[in-house]
Amino acid sequence: MTTNVIYSECSIPFWFDVAEKLARDIDWNPCYWTAESDAASPVRQRFPGIVFHSSMDAIRGIPPTEFSDLRLEALDEPLLKELAISQVATLHMMDRMDAFGSFSFPERVRLYHHILAYWQSVLNETSATVVVFSQAPHMIYDYVLYCLCQQMGIHTIMFEFTKVGSLLFPTTSIEGETEVMQVYGRLLTDYEPGSAHISESSQNHLNAMSGSYEEIPLEVHPFYSLGGEFDPRFTRKTKLAVSIPSGIFKKTLRLLRKPASFAYQSWRKPAPTNYLKQWGKKIEDSWISGREYHHYRSRSSRKMRQLKGLYQHMAEKPDLTKQYIYVPLAYQPERTTSPLGSVFVYQLAMMQMLSQCLPDEWHLYVREHPTQFLENQAFRAQAGRSSDFYDDLMALPNVSLVDLSVPSFDLTDNSMAVASVVSTAGWEAVVRGKPAMIFGYPWFRGCEGVFQTGTKENC
Repeated sequence: MTTNVIYSECSIPFWFDVAEKLARDIDWNPCYWTAESDAASPVRQRFPGIVFHSSMDAIRGIPPTEFSDLRLEALDEPLLKELAISQVATLHMMDRMDAFGSFSFPERVRLYHHILAYWQSVLNETSATVVVFSQAPHMIYDYVLYCLCQQMGIHTIMFEFTKVGSLLFPTTSIEGETEVMQVYGRLLTDYEPGSAHISESSQNHLNAMSGSYEEIPLEVHPFYSLGGEFDPRFTRKTKLAVSIPSGIFKKTLRLLRKPASFAYQSWRKPAPTNYLKQWGKKIEDSWISGREYHHYRSRSSRKMRQLKGLYQHMAEKPDLTKQYIYVPLAYQPERTTSPLGSVFVYQLAMMQMLSQCLPDEWHLYVREHPTQFLENQAFRAQAGRSSDFYDDLMALPNVSLVDLSVPSFDLTDNSMAVASVVSTAGWEAVVRGKPAMIFGYPWFRGCEGVFQTGTKENC
């Protein structure tokens, strides 16, 4: 019996081979495919008659040519109420599309309703009974598709990336129990010393994670969670110190030699692929120019520098002899908090609960994610923080912002526990023998030492 399958955000050639094999071996018929536009030609060549939908169009709510005349299903009260929490998460994901207030609340709701109606209609039109996501859906449209599948009883498959080398595993939902958790539970029940074996690469990872901060290889522990530019082992700092003066000198000469031409070229250069919402235009008609993108970048850089300065002014070196909970903030906007953080995508809610539940004389040491201040990441980070966020944090009792130069391992090893929504630091904590209080749905949930902390009682 043929099974109609939708493949979502499957852009790399690996997925073309997977779909072809599944079609051949178990009659899974690819009927609809979303991916980067470069994947259109190979997908159509391998699967004639398939509906291909570019990711950029899907995010904006623009249908593919084949479905441009598709009659959209009307949304009724039961569906909208059932997906109300999903709506909140989806509207939050749209922060990535907002260029400094260009995407108002009514405009976001309009896009959400349109995407919801469109994908409900696609599911009915294609009679798809399986949807395959390359990872946890977080690109707005694919998250709405996922939520609809959950509501309609359509099977979903996605892949979760671990921090253990290149290992990943399939799961059927964002929130549910994974097969890894089930196997782990069985192993614990019947465990005898020496009965469980892991690969050499995994053992090397665990050894590195449980070792000293200074000795951990950079390739094992990613730069963004080390402390970034503040990390004493970031050896490129020396090279940068040498190259910066030269770079500034050359740039200055170029600006002096051809100031008008340089400024003109900077503004004339086309904008990179993006889905930013333009002021005064519908999202489906928004394709910002190079000049507009240049202005957006400048404003984003300025805001991130200001926020970094504010944070450094508020942050302090912590007293590691005190009893405290270490809270490493997650970079935002990103899938680790939306959707994996569920309602705790607003990390302040987690901090408020922790602050209220803390024993007397305990403290919360909160450390910002170093990547939050880097002027890259497609300049999305400007939408993830505000000065109000730090002000509200500092207004909580027993809360301190931690200087970014303090190594994460030091904060972990001297803490009573590590609390986070979904973070690498939570995994590091349990490997290093510290309890991890988790408010979202990380891949390592269910591990001994991980405590799901979504309620005051649990906290």
